[in-house]
Order: sequence, then structure tokens, then C-alpha cells
Amino acid sequence: MRLESVRELKQAIVSDPYWLAARSDEGAHMAIGVALGTSPDEHKVAVRARSENDIDQKLLDRIRAQAGGEVDLRYTGPLEVLPVTDSMPSRRLSIGASAAHYGTASGTLGFFARRNTDGAIGIVSNNHILAAQNRGLDADEILHPAPADSGRSPNDVIAHLCGNYPRLRPEGQTVDCAFARLVSGLAFDPLALGPTETLKTTIATAEKQLLVEKIGRTTGRTRGIITTIDLDFFDVDYDCGRVSFSGQIEIESLDATPFCRSGDSGSLIFTCDYEPVGLLFLNARAGGPGNSGRGYANPIGDVLAALGVSFAS
Repeated sequence: MRLESVRELKQAIVSDPYWLAARSDEGAHMAIGVALGTSPDEHKVAVRARSENDIDQKLLDRIRAQAGGEVDLRYTGPLEVLPVTDSMPSRRLSIGASAAHYGTASGTLGFFARRNTDGAIGIVSNNHILAAQNRGLDADEILHPAPADSGRSPNDVIAHLCGNYPRLRPEGQTVDCAFARLVSGLAFDPLALGPTETLKTTIATAEKQLLVEKIGRTTGRTRGIITTIDLDFFDVDYDCGRVSFSGQIEIESLDATPFCRSGDSGSLIFTCDYEPVGLLFLNARAGGPGNSGRGYANPIGDVLAALGVSFAS
């Protein structure tokens, strides 16, 4: 099916009272999105569930009938934000470096940003990295390296949290992100991805399977492929409770090497042409080539809009 056809069908499915009843009455935790193909006519309805126990079989049969069998069903395993338990060597202050709220073990610095209202320069990562899952207060210290990587106050304070970050909430969530203003006098290159590579500020849109990369605190630089977009009713467990996301991106590894692991949360997802696509917020430990897991990301346009920032340059 073509992209717009799948999107229209997905909207019809989630508008059906049967869908809402299955989630509320039967406890089905099924996510639905658009599984991308390699050509414009190869898209399918994506259905994601943690296990067979989260599937409502009657609803799945109904979706398959509506989609003419064009359904991509995959199991993710547990979807939960887990604390980092290991320590990693620190790299310089840059995209992909270790950084976190003083009360969070560790995570990844996604990118450098400029606040639109006043031009303040700061960093962007996940809410659960920079704001400790809604617990962070305005001006809280952000450390580089993160606490799990031996970062300590006051010597390793690089930024202060801006307290108006989007809160994680049970329903209608699109982003897990926060912005922290950098302290003055730090040396960094806001767009550097490597010695000779520079991030572009134009945003890429995935309308077919798209090769992407990320630089993360734990697994470093890895490559993957965007397999699904527009993923709605995507339920993730945090310490603060279960959060249902919409509009999310799914990424798989190209081989048995994991695309991401705990501690990579907050990584910027970008194309092989260095255009930003998304902000990684979750790794699922099951599925993908060699059962190496999958990554899930907020669309980068939603992140920029939610925080009121642009890429720093």
C-alpha cells in the first residue's frame, strides 16, 4: 500500500470503538503504525506488542481483514526505561557524550540547541536523562560525564536544567525530552559528528526504509534502518508510571550488532547524509536481526517544537 493509504486506514482502525474497547476493556497493549517498505507501494499496517499475551486476537483479525492482509506484526519484549548499571570511559563534550541530571545514572547528550525565545545555548536529551523522569527542577545541575561515569559536582557541571520541559504523562505523549542551558566558557563544536563530519540542520523525513546512524554513550556509533513510523498507542514503563506515546519511530539494526543499549537514551538519530531524524528514548531488548533489539525515537521536529529550540550552529 502507499503511505497515505496506510495512514488513512490506521486512522480508521483507531477511530473504531472496537479498538478503544480492546485497549480499555480487554487490556490489549497493541501499538499501531506504518511499516515502511523499500518502495512507495510496499507499506503495511504495523502492529507491535510486547508478547502474544498483549494481543487481542479478534482485533488483530479485524485489522488484517481491513488491511487485506497487509499487516506487519512484531513482538518487542518488555518496553521499560532501565537504569544504567555500568561505567563507561568519558569522551569530550560533544554529540554522543555521557551526560545526565545529577540524580540520574547516565545517558547521552543528543545535540546542542539554541532556545528560540532568547538565543540561550544548551543541550537536548531525554526528560528521563536530564530531568530524572519529571523530578527535575529548574536550574538543577547536569553533569558531564554523568554520575555513573564518575561525574561529580561542582567540577563536572556543564549545564542547568530549564524547568519548563515537557512532562511525561499517561496519555497523548509525543516526546521524552528536555533542554538544559550550558554554563559559560565551555569548549565544544555544536555540529561535529566526527573529525570531518558535520551535522546538517535540515530535517529528514522517513517515507520509506531509511538508513540512519547514532552516536551513543554506551554503544558508540552504530547504523540501523527505520522500519516503522507514526507508531501510536506505544506503551512504555517508567518509574513514574506507564506512558502511552504517539507518532514514534522504530529502528532496527542492520545485523546482530545492537543499534542501542541502556545509556544510549538521548542519542540523536541522523541519516547517512547527516540530517537529523529523531531523538532515541528507548531500546527494546527483543526482536530485530539476531534478536539484537530495536530502538525507538521521537521525531526530531516534535522535539524541537516541544522545547522551542533550534539546532545550534
